[in-house]
Amino acid sequence: MTPLPDAPTDRGTTSLPGPSVRVHLVRHGDAVGRRTWAGTDERRPLTAVGARQAEGLARRLCAGESVTGARPFPAGRATARQLVRVVTSPASRCSETLRATALAAGLELEEVGELGEGSDPLAALGFLLAAASGLDAGQALAACSHGDVVYGVLDALAATGLALDGPRAVPKASTWELDVVDGTVRAARFVGPPIESFPGPLALLGGGEWRDGASVDTGLLAEAGGEVVVLPTAAAYEHPERCVATAERWFAALGGRVRPCMVLTRSDASDPGLAAVVREARFVYLAGGSPLHARSVLKDSTVLQALRHAWSAGAVVAGSSAGAMVLTDPMVDPRGGALTVGLGLVRDVAVVPHFTGEITAQLRRTLALAPSGCAVAALPESTALVREPDGLWRTDGPGRVAVFVGGEAVGLEVLAGRPVD
Repeated sequence: MTPLPDAPTDRGTTSLPGPSVRVHLVRHGDAVGRRTWAGTDERRPLTAVGARQAEGLARRLCAGESVTGARPFPAGRATARQLVRVVTSPASRCSETLRATALAAGLELEEVGELGEGSDPLAALGFLLAAASGLDAGQALAACSHGDVVYGVLDALAATGLALDGPRAVPKASTWELDVVDGTVRAARFVGPPIESFPGPLALLGGGEWRDGASVDTGLLAEAGGEVVVLPTAAAYEHPERCVATAERWFAALGGRVRPCMVLTRSDASDPGLAAVVREARFVYLAGGSPLHARSVLKDSTVLQALRHAWSAGAVVAGSSAGAMVLTDPMVDPRGGALTVGLGLVRDVAVVPHFTGEITAQLRRTLALAPSGCAVAALPESTALVREPDGLWRTDGPGRVAVFVGGEAVGLEVLAGRPVD
């Protein structure tokens, strides 16, 4: 295991004590989902969104024009340095993320085992510092790795006393600029993805969250980097602390950790501290309970604004039962099946949880009252309807999802392109 560097004396300020070199530490771009890819995980490729992100990174890191002539995407711009080395995890989604960068810079793309998924973050940091020591002042290297490794590197740097400049976030295709002086990271700055108009994955579960059968959580946790912010808002009157404890046990068994965010009242939803927790999260999970209470607490609130911000920046958002119902607009009123106003992260979709395959009188009423063109998704327990960043939908879990438009059963393809907020 590589030892940590000594703590910097300037505590992460951007006034550096001497000539520096820069490490652009990149998380790979948007990739094909683990559950939909038939090959080995190592060979899982980028999606079309990820390919566009890769080109945006090439423009940014090489400080030049698009390598394909496409119009530049609006995004924060990294400070230009002479790029002299490009390294990557052996995984296809990482090598594809920096291939355009290496091509534009006229450099070889080197595969490095220390940057692979599941690698020791201290070993990855040790490799990066050793590579930086071979550069001249003003030069830079680009390195692509995975969420777990990048988060681990940030944790290691923070443990030395370095102040991270930006949210502790690692959305796909984002970059952390590490300025290195004499073998020590003296500054670390966050630069967002080249494309910011694509939200992260959205998972709507039919209930039965955090128990055996809810297989979708494993993939979502891997996408997000290991930490889940749990909002027990809908369970405010149903022992929310027990809800959080269940989530903690479930995600601990999956190798993750839970950060409770106890937004239970309207006053809580206006709390800037709680909103900051949600804004900086990479995975937010809305628990089940009462969708009407969740809506009354979150509608037009500071916490809801923070949730939208996190999702638009690539965070994973999941909701189960009431938590899934409230995320759409319209929302099904559980008291009788009529439709009412929801939070509207996704519009023209309504969720009916706990679906058993039977068209009940209440579901029949929902289908009859649904606005023209609105899709009604009936979701079994432990089964998720997942919207990927490219706008396509898939299912995950043991049950069979039913989607209806105009009262008729239709395929998942009708959900593609539904508006998001």
